[in-house]
Amino acid sequence: GPVWQVTWAHPRFGNILASCSYDRRVIIWQEGGGQWTKIYEYINHDSSVNSVQWAPHDFGLILACGSSDGSISVLSYSANNTWDAEKINNAHNIGCNAVSWAPGPGAGVKRFVSGGCDNLVKIWREG
Repeated sequence: GPVWQVTWAHPRFGNILASCSYDRRVIIWQEGGGQWTKIYEYINHDSSVNSVQWAPHDFGLILACGSSDGSISVLSYSANNTWDAEKINNAHNIGCNAVSWAPGPGAGVKRFVSGGCDNLVKIWREG
């Protein structure tokens, strides 16, 4: 389906891209030897995924994803070559259109902001 957004991960992680699309998918791609390979696909949204953004690199390889289903997912890479997903259901009643991380690790708190069809902007904090 139509791809709504793409975003580069920090270069310290290599050449990694994330894309989100109308078909409810978030795909993480990695370049190696001049070829792009899908390294992870997240399919746990019920509607279009509209926005993706990588967290500041100090936090590791972490991606926020906002969906028309009203939820936000946070995907985190683990050292054992797996991805963990946390989902915030009903983050925005009518759908989430945008996500963006705060630029730095202020006091070690992971923060991102989301904007939704409910006319709200919300700030979310982790750990």
